[in-house]
Amino acid sequence: MKNETQEETYDELIQGKTEKKFVDKYTLPISVVIAGVIVSMAMVYSAGISELRTQGVESSNSQNIQAALVDGGNILPLETEENILATLIDNGTISPAKLPQVTELNLLWAFGLANKNPVLENGPIMDTRYGGPTSMASVGGWSVTTGSVMDHYNKHILATLTSDQQALVERIAKGIYRPC
Repeated sequence: MKNETQEETYDELIQGKTEKKFVDKYTLPISVVIAGVIVSMAMVYSAGISELRTQGVESSNSQNIQAALVDGGNILPLETEENILATLIDNGTISPAKLPQVTELNLLWAFGLANKNPVLENGPIMDTRYGGPTSMASVGGWSVTTGSVMDHYNKHILATLTSDQQALVERIAKGIYRPC
């Protein structure tokens, strides 16, 4: 009976350490993505959704009707993408109900990493003690970019925050930072 109790206690201790390691390892990347989503949502709300929709329509009308998907450097015609997508949905590889969520996540992720912001330039993510931004899952895990993720990291002025919004972003970024 004593051995069983000791084994149970040991198993609980190991389980607790494993959970702590998991939390310690993934807290920062998840927090950065959440902060990016919050920042992106605040910027979209502030800029006005109708203005963004109008710009998107004008932009798409001025482009070639045969839209293309860039995938790993290969350009696929929209028709090819639609055929592949239909096949993957038909055979159950992709759930059509979940596809918009993935698209939204990737759009917000790209927006958060690419938008020029002092938090990305001088914030906790730039700390060399932890390897800088390319060592963070939120940056290093970004895989749908053209070229290197650092070619776009903090490089494009997509939205400008008010001083209150910027203060909120900085407070969130500093409050959730955990080294991997």
